[in-house]
Amino acid sequence: MMKAVPLPRVDAVRRQWFSDARDDGRRMEVSWHRDEELVIVSLWHGSVCRATFRLPVDEAPMLIQTLADALGDAVRARVPSGTEDRRTSLFEMGAEKLRKHVAEIIEMEGHPKR
Repeated sequence: MMKAVPLPRVDAVRRQWFSDARDDGRRMEVSWHRDEELVIVSLWHGSVCRATFRLPVDEAPMLIQTLADALGDAVRARVPSGTEDRRTSLFEMGAEKLRKHVAEIIEMEGHPKR
């Protein structure tokens, strides 16, 4: 009779896939690797990984801020000037929360890890 052997505990890798706007089989995978403190961005075409980028987690707040700014510009461009739009106010609330969260992350950077 075989004895079951427990597998070593492995920290979960968080992943998110995104489809390319051209819709031609291109995808982007963003994954968080806790043990290396890296966010890895992989560019795929079909089932083939074409490129990777290893972003140190300390630089992730700058990436988040850039994406939030782009989203803000896109939302503002879609809303006619001089009109009140609930989507804009919801976006502004979310953007403010994101800015505060990024600021907290940057502030925590100087504190030792627990």
